[in-house]
Amino acid sequence: MTRGRADSEAARRRRTARLLGAAVSSAALLFLACARGGEWARTIGWRDPELLRLLQHEEPGDAEAVVLADEGKVEVSGEWQMGFTLFERHRIVKILNRRGERFANVAVPYGADSRVELLQARCISPQGEISVVEPKKVYDVNLYPSFVFYSDQRAKLFAVPGIEPGSVVEYRYRVRTPTRSFGHSWVFQEDVPVLRSRFTLLAPGEWELIYRVHGLALEPHVTRAPAGFKATYVWEAKDIPPLSRELSMPPPRECFARVELSPAGMKTWNDVATWYHGLAAPQMKATKQVSRLASTLIAGCETEMDKLKALATWVRDNVRYLAVEIGIGGFQPHAAQEVLANRYGDCKDMATLLCAMAASVGIEADQVLVSTWQNGVPDTSLPSPFHFNHAMVFVPAIGDSGLWVDPTDKGTPFGSLPWYDQGVFVLHVKGDGTGSVRRTPRRPASENQTVERWHARIDEQGSAEVDGETVLRGAPAYELRKELAALNTAERTRWLESHLARRCPAITLKSWHVAGLEPDTDSLRFSYSFSSSAFAMRSAGQLVVRPAQFCRLDLPELFRSPTRVHPIRFRFGMVQEFLLSADTPSGWKMLSPPVSDSTTCAHGAAKWQWFPTSSGLFASARYSLSGEEVSPTEYPAFRTFLNNVELGDLREVRLGRD
Repeated sequence: MTRGRADSEAARRRRTARLLGAAVSSAALLFLACARGGEWARTIGWRDPELLRLLQHEEPGDAEAVVLADEGKVEVSGEWQMGFTLFERHRIVKILNRRGERFANVAVPYGADSRVELLQARCISPQGEISVVEPKKVYDVNLYPSFVFYSDQRAKLFAVPGIEPGSVVEYRYRVRTPTRSFGHSWVFQEDVPVLRSRFTLLAPGEWELIYRVHGLALEPHVTRAPAGFKATYVWEAKDIPPLSRELSMPPPRECFARVELSPAGMKTWNDVATWYHGLAAPQMKATKQVSRLASTLIAGCETEMDKLKALATWVRDNVRYLAVEIGIGGFQPHAAQEVLANRYGDCKDMATLLCAMAASVGIEADQVLVSTWQNGVPDTSLPSPFHFNHAMVFVPAIGDSGLWVDPTDKGTPFGSLPWYDQGVFVLHVKGDGTGSVRRTPRRPASENQTVERWHARIDEQGSAEVDGETVLRGAPAYELRKELAALNTAERTRWLESHLARRCPAITLKSWHVAGLEPDTDSLRFSYSFSSSAFAMRSAGQLVVRPAQFCRLDLPELFRSPTRVHPIRFRFGMVQEFLLSADTPSGWKMLSPPVSDSTTCAHGAAKWQWFPTSSGLFASARYSLSGEEVSPTEYPAFRTFLNNVELGDLREVRLGRD
C-alpha cells in the first residue's frame, strides 16, 4: 500500500491494469482489504493465499457472472439482557456479460430493530478503474412496500456504477441486532458458479450448536471454548457449480447447498412450540367485541362443526389477507381485537382471530405453523421456526382425527385444505405450549377432477354447434375459483373463450353460465354453447376429427429434455376426463374402426375410447396422475409414457357417407 501511494497516478493505474488484466479477466479478484474509505476508492489490496488459484480459474462458458468470494460472519456477544449480534458480509462478483448486470443491483435487508453499519460498495473495471457507491446513492426503503402495515423488514438499496462486461462488483457491510441470536442458514450455492463461500459463527462456548449441511459433504472447522468465551465454527466450500434450474423441480430453497442452524435454546420441537406459544397466546385473548361477534355468528348452529364453520367462513370472507409471511413481518401475530378492528391481517393474524373466536364459544382451536408446498420439505431433525412460511388452525376435537382450517384461502370450502397445505409438514402448537411435527392429510388424486362433456352437431363442411359442460372438483376448482373471483363478467367471458379456443379452433362463444363461484361447495361448474367452423377437417371427401385434441394433456410438451437433475414435483395428483357425443350429418357415419386403448406408467395412466352410435359417434379420453414425485431415475420411463400419450392424442376418427 505504501509503495502504491508513492507512485504516480499514471504508474499506479498501469500496474493495476496489468494486475486486473490477469486477475479480473480470469475471475480471480479475492478479498480486497483496505481499511480506510479513501484507499477503498483508490487502491486494490491482495491478502489471500488462494489468489494464484483464482487467477488461473477458467471463466464459465455460459454463465452471466461468477461469485469469486462470498463470506459471512456472525458474532454473538454480551449477556442475555444486554447482548447483541453482528452479521458481516463481504462479497465479490465478476460480471461476465449483460445478463450478469443484475448482480450490480444490491439489497441489504435488515430488521427494524437492527442497524446497517460500514456499508461500502465499488466497481472495478477491466482496466482497473474504481467507481465507488456514494453514501447519498444508498437508499433506505421498506423491502415490501405493498405490505407497509405489517412489514418491519427494511433494506439498503444501491446500484453499483460503471458496470460493463468484465467488471468486478465488491461490497461489504455489517448488521448489528440488539439480541443474542444468529442467522438460521447460510447458502453456499447460487444460480451462477461460486469459487468460494465461507460462513463463520462465533458464539458463546456454552451454547450447544445444532446444525445440518445440505447438498455438500461439508464439516465445520471448530475451535471450542469454555463457558464465558467464544467458540468458532467455520464452514467453507469451494468451486460450487450453479444450481440447475428445471421445470417443476422442488422449490430452490430446498435444493440449494446450504447449512441450517437451530436457534439458540431450541433443541426440540417442544422448545420451538413453547417459544411460539409465548408470542401468540397473549394475542389470542377474546375481547368483548370478539366474543360478541362469535356469539352472533353461531346463533342457530347446533353442532360444534356448524359453529366452527360459521366462524371460519366469516374470517375467510371478511378479513382482507395481506401476504406477509412469517419471518417477514415478525413471528408474533397481532392481537385478535386489532385484526377484527382492521379487517386485515396476514396468515398468523387470521389464525389468531379464528382461535380467539373459537375459544370464546368453547371450541379449542390451536395454531399450526406450516411449511407450504412452495416452501419445500423441511429437515424435521433440525428444530427451528425458520422452516415455516405460513400459519393456519387445527381443531383437535372435531371429526375423527381433528379438523384443519386455513382461513386465508378464499377459494377453498370449509372442511378442505388448499393444495399447497396438503401433505406438508407442520408444527402443531398446542394450547399448553407443547408441540409436535406432523403431516397434513393429502386429498386422493381421484378427487381432483376436471370433467368436460360436449355434445356436437357436425355438418358436412366440418362446422359444429356444441353444447358443453365443464365440472371441476378439488384443487382445480379451488384454484380457478380464486382466479375468477378477481374478474368481472366481461373478463370471465374472455377467459372462457380462451379456454375453449385452446381446445377447439375457430370458436364463437354464444352463451355461458357458471355455478359454484362462492366457496361453499367443492365443485365449480360451467355450462356453455359455442360454434366452431373447424370442428372437423375435410380430407378427400371425408371429415377428420381428433377427439383427444379437444382435451389433450399439456405435460408431453413440457418435459422434452432426455434427462433430469432434480425430481419432478407435482402440485397435486389429478384426473382429467373428456366425453364427446357427436351427431354426424345425415347419411354419414364413423368409418374408422372402434378404439379402446391405454398406456400406463408408475405415475399415471391414459385411456382412449371411441365407437359408432346410432346418431354418429362417442369418444372419450381420460388422463390421471398420481401426484407422486418423479425421481431422475424414473424420469426416462415417465417421459416414454408422455410420448405415448402424445401419440394417442394424435389419432384420428374419420367420418364419411354410407
